[in-house]
Amino acid sequence: MKHPQSRGALTQLVELMQLEERARVCLTRGEAKVCIRKADAAKRQLWGSTEGTMS
Repeated sequence: MKHPQSRGALTQLVELMQLEERARVCLTRGEAKVCIRKADAAKRQLWGSTEGTMS
């Protein structure tokens, strides 16, 4: 039996991976910072603390 929140977590993980990929292909440092901050927020939502990442 699958947990109902597993699908939500999987979706969030895919979105996180997409954000990280966007950060890799950004043309400017500013664009990359925005993507990284969004990815950090997604990580905090999934796993809690993201110590050692950008604030």
